[in-house]
Amino acid sequence: MVLVERTTLLDLPDWTGVVTAVDGPTGTDQEHDPHVHHVEFDRDLPSGLEPDRFVAENITYCARVSVRNNRIETLPTPGVLLGVARP
Repeated sequence: MVLVERTTLLDLPDWTGVVTAVDGPTGTDQEHDPHVHHVEFDRDLPSGLEPDRFVAENITYCARVSVRNNRIETLPTPGVLLGVARP
């Protein structure tokens, strides 16, 4: 996992973690709050992280994307964002 700043979409430099444990909803249980996941990493999070400023992004799987000869019509948004973090 990497930590990505929400406003810039840039990775936090010099921090990459491996998930060692997860506790949260399964999608079928009623025991967990569906909006809360507890994730443990193999290293400490950097000090001074501000709540809601960073998100965790899984970098172990990145799709290969190819876009060719496409036309997008009547899209009710100002644009399309596609990001693939390939090493």
